[in-house]
Amino acid sequence: SFHWTVDNKPLPLVNNSRIQLLTNGSLYFKKVYHKRSGQGPSDQGVYRCIIRTSTGALVSQPAHLRFASMSHEFLVNGRSVSVVEGDPAVLPCSIESLPPADIKWQYNSQPLLQSNRYIILDNGTLIIKQVQKEDEGDYSCIAWNSLVNKTRVSDVSPLSVETRTSPSPLEILIPGTLRTNWTLGDNVTLACVAKGTPTPTVKWTKLLPDQSSGLVTDVTEG
Repeated sequence: SFHWTVDNKPLPLVNNSRIQLLTNGSLYFKKVYHKRSGQGPSDQGVYRCIIRTSTGALVSQPAHLRFASMSHEFLVNGRSVSVVEGDPAVLPCSIESLPPADIKWQYNSQPLLQSNRYIILDNGTLIIKQVQKEDEGDYSCIAWNSLVNKTRVSDVSPLSVETRTSPSPLEILIPGTLRTNWTLGDNVTLACVAKGTPTPTVKWTKLLPDQSSGLVTDVTEG
């Protein structure tokens, strides 16, 4: 027989006209409820299916039911950025969104043209490699959540570029990716952005899974 739990509590299905148990064991929601502002019930939670037989029981992997949403405000918004010519620039664009928002950037109110000097990280951050004087201007990011069909536009982040006058110490701007869990088949961007004079060389190392000290080293441009 099939049984379901939600947040480790039995899910009542007897005389439940809104949630039905199908013959194959699946749950069917005629209408989902979402609690807003602490009022009313909510179907959001962690669901598990339990199959009981005469010899025991099997428990499924957890299924997370969550509702698409998007914050009204950016976590970092409209911050002025000043960099030295030749250094990388880091422009954040962070907003709470489920699923993750699709991020695009504008430069002086126009779509940012594609360039191999531009990198957009998974969290929306824009990296401009080897900033030039002509990169000065106003940058803003546009976040779009396709499920809730909502768009947010950040405040302008002015970028100013200064002329280099003397050597500068090494500084790591982004110490690697912020995300650590990935799904097999995902495309992964590992960013390590550093600045300094002379231009620093970035080396990546990979720790072999069956060794605690063996390292495979690959020299890249960042």
